[in-house]
Amino acid sequence: MNKWKEFDDIHTPEDWKKITYTQKKKHYSFSMVLTAVIVCISLITVSAFHSDMSEWLTNHFSKEDIHPVENVAFKDISWVEAPFGYTYTKDDKIKNIYLMHHNQIKLQKPRTYKGVYKKPFSFKYVRYHHDIFMYDFSENIWYGVNRIFNNTVYLSTKENDIIALNMKTGNIEAITTDHRSVNPYLSPHGRYLFINKQDEYWTIYDTVNKTEKIVPDICGYALSNEHSFYGDDYIITYGDDYTIVIDCATQKVVEKWNGITEFASAFELVDNTIINHVTRKSCEIKEENYRIKIASSTSQYLLITNENEDSFYDKHVNYYLYDIQKNSYVPLSLPFKNGVDISLYEYEGENKLIIYDDKQSYLVNLQSLFQ
Repeated sequence: MNKWKEFDDIHTPEDWKKITYTQKKKHYSFSMVLTAVIVCISLITVSAFHSDMSEWLTNHFSKEDIHPVENVAFKDISWVEAPFGYTYTKDDKIKNIYLMHHNQIKLQKPRTYKGVYKKPFSFKYVRYHHDIFMYDFSENIWYGVNRIFNNTVYLSTKENDIIALNMKTGNIEAITTDHRSVNPYLSPHGRYLFINKQDEYWTIYDTVNKTEKIVPDICGYALSNEHSFYGDDYIITYGDDYTIVIDCATQKVVEKWNGITEFASAFELVDNTIINHVTRKSCEIKEENYRIKIASSTSQYLLITNENEDSFYDKHVNYYLYDIQKNSYVPLSLPFKNGVDISLYEYEGENKLIIYDDKQSYLVNLQSLFQ
């Protein structure tokens, strides 16, 4: 019950343990009384904490926008491959797969695909619309890009090549045959495939024109989390002390600025101001006295907080939800922090706030905040 372990370092002195008092001929040790008090305080703290979360949600959102998550231990699920989440077995194998959609989290039943590329291969998968999660690859396939268009997925072979598999017909097309192609990354709507050439350089493969071209301004050592697509038209990445925006069609840099962001995004944060280098718009967070940072993001929203180190110990934590298209924000003052996770989630135009601790989980619709 003592969630934050705030009393773990309290120890009863040895000479206290021998102190007793008498009331109606019943004897109670001081340590028993102290323990009872601590338990009561801990119970009150946890109860107030959960009450704070429920009250905060009710004050900021309409009842129709708040959706409790039931019968699922949200904190135990990894949501790396949205809209799919999964749990692990004790030996680090995928155990259960869940789908988050329409304010619900549902357990999925995986299927098995079998094909032949030089030799038979197989993998397990779950699919929902244009998203697919593949795992347990056998033989010469080791990875699959988690998007599917026209029944086609892109797979990495153990020979360091990329192939396109039509899961409906079984046809396979070799995208690269240089044995140097790794870490493929597909644009949101499937037009471009970003490919690394063993840390030497990156290329863009046009899935419509069937052409592959070098992107000279991206460092070959750039990791997959050091670049991101801005729609299907641009790639954003950064170097040692700068960020650049590259046009996917021309492979040329169209914007560059000093400084980098954690999410390789189009947004530069200067003190308490958000600058969008693609739209060339800016927005000042007027209530904030500290330098701001991005806590979470989708294509439509940024979840902004500050870099005040003391805020970890404050009861109230400043968050701001920024609408990228409207270039405006809404303050979100949270009456809690320790033990609570808060992030943004997006799928097919649905944007939600995910907020949970070890007891409660909520999916919250965001659109009404800016109406």
